Amino acid sequence: MEQIIYLDADDEMASIRSKLSALRDGQTAIVVPLENHTFHSPVAVRLLARQAEDRALRLAIISGDSTVRRLAQDEGLRTFRNARSFRAYVSRRNSPWSLLSYLMARVTVPVERSMGLVSLILGIFFASAGAYVLIPTNTIVVTPVSEPVNDVIVIKADPEARAINYEARQIPARAVFIPTEASIQVPTSGRRLASNAPAEGQVTLTNRTGGPAVAPAGTIVRSVEGVRFATTQEVTLPAAMGASVKVDVVAVEPGARGNLDRGKIAKIDGPLETQVVAFNEDPTTGGGAREVSIVAAGDRDRAKAALLEKLNKEALARLGEQRKPTESLPSHSISFTILEEVYDKKEGDVAKVLNLKVTARASGTLFDGGDVNSLIGRVWQPDTRPGFVVPPNTFKLDPPEVVKVEGGAVTFLVKLRGVAIARVNEGRVEENVRWKTVAETKEYLVATLSLAAEPQVTIEPTWATRALRAKVVLQGDWLKK
Repeated sequence: MEQIIYLDADDEMASIRSKLSALRDGQTAIVVPLENHTFHSPVAVRLLARQAEDRALRLAIISGDSTVRRLAQDEGLRTFRNARSFRAYVSRRNSPWSLLSYLMARVTVPVERSMGLVSLILGIFFASAGAYVLIPTNTIVVTPVSEPVNDVIVIKADPEARAINYEARQIPARAVFIPTEASIQVPTSGRRLASNAPAEGQVTLTNRTGGPAVAPAGTIVRSVEGVRFATTQEVTLPAAMGASVKVDVVAVEPGARGNLDRGKIAKIDGPLETQVVAFNEDPTTGGGAREVSIVAAGDRDRAKAALLEKLNKEALARLGEQRKPTESLPSHSISFTILEEVYDKKEGDVAKVLNLKVTARASGTLFDGGDVNSLIGRVWQPDTRPGFVVPPNTFKLDPPEVVKVEGGAVTFLVKLRGVAIARVNEGRVEENVRWKTVAETKEYLVATLSLAAEPQVTIEPTWATRALRAKVVLQGDWLKK
């Protein structure tokens, strides 16, 4: 099937070559409007002809400009005044008549017998319109030499961009936001020798009424002798008689007096006295001279780093819910604006744990994978050695690797992995193997192409020894990747 590219008046050589690079083999025509003077340059026409040959395109130029047509003809390109005449040429070329003309041109007979031969051929031709399918066809399967191709392209996704900027390698992006809140508790890392430290332990609070009960942090429990302890955190007892929870306690007064045996704590002060029973199942210890835990200089930073990591995972999931099917959200694009940051202890305070609560706004940057593919397809020029080409749509992209985030704009690199194959001009091969035997065809292929394996040549119907038509099929492991 023919392929026609219609140029605009302002199309330059770079954009024309880019449009041509998206096509692969077959009959192609470029329609050049009179207002476009790109091809008034012989160099431009020569570059285009070479690119067409590299991509195995049978290129034609359609233009009402005689200068453009003349320069194209100088480079061996077919030219037409309009698209209608080009389509008519393609139609004639693909018809049985073209093969018949070719056959007559290859057969040499004495003049006195030529008219009889023509009559015979025409009689046979018109006897059955279906004879076209019986015309011998040469199916050629070749395996070009291949080699790996690896490259890296750096792309910037910017929420300020409105369209793809191919020259700057920039694509549009979309900024998304969500409010978020989280808290974390981390063990403190500081140590200090306390000459008169308070005793510590744990008590079990049991619901004695069956109603709901909440014991706030600082609730006082005590022994019969009056040694008092305060709970270190708020706990909620299930609304069921006999339901219980455990909570840490610390002696209100420092000293060894707070070191109590199991079961010595038995009372609770305040409004919960009639609702809850307190009991220490293990001794309280540590009262007197001992080493205590304190909030060290780096504990706050460590707590904040751990909380931001937790927030990042949550934000990635929640912001990801705003993604369209083709969009990507790099985790490194997520950032936070801290609105509130509350620690329950300051540096140097005696505490085994440090609690932090953060309220923040999370933001991320989304970009469309289709824009990435479009940009790479337009700007990527694979560095291959002479005579090799990367077939379209055979390279693969690794996931983007973010290298910089600034003001919502994300700069990332994409690794490309593909295969370059020795160039095969399929149109030229099909032309040059007409009317050749299998052996002659193989000899031609081996002599003119860089192949990784012996070519496979089959002529059908099997009774034929030469073929008027040819079809080239490329094969190789690169097609499976």
